[in-house]
Amino acid sequence: MTFLHIDVKIRKQTEDSIARRVPAIRVLAKRYNVMCAELNTHSGQHKHPSAAPPTPLNMDRLFDPEANQHMWMSQGLYQSGGQPPPYMFDSRVREGISAKLVLDRAEEEEHRLQKEAVSMAQWISSQLENTDHALKACTGQQLVHIRFPILIHIVR
Repeated sequence: MTFLHIDVKIRKQTEDSIARRVPAIRVLAKRYNVMCAELNTHSGQHKHPSAAPPTPLNMDRLFDPEANQHMWMSQGLYQSGGQPPPYMFDSRVREGISAKLVLDRAEEEEHRLQKEAVSMAQWISSQLENTDHALKACTGQQLVHIRFPILIHIVR
């Protein structure tokens, strides 16, 4: 059996497994949306009036993580009975958290690109130095071989 055949077989099994579970996931998502609607009409919101009710899931894009980002946020009620943390009820705080995560990813990428630029500059510098040494070592011979990362042939 080839690795390609095994990969195809595993992929097919995974797709079949996911396909079997999709109906159950859709039922749970519909049930969650019904509960969200009930919570929005519930009269007992006086305990945590500042806590935002959960947002229903977008059923058309249920399996798109970008469409249902709120699903990944912890939105349960604060357990101590006091004021819930600001990220639970203040949309500006939640937006700030998302913006901070984007900023962190951008800074990580900038740092990685700076390291890559330094590495490239060092490589170019070493290549120029090797070329300079090769040209200086050339004494009119037909072919000069020098041990450097790139084999340099100088033909006169």
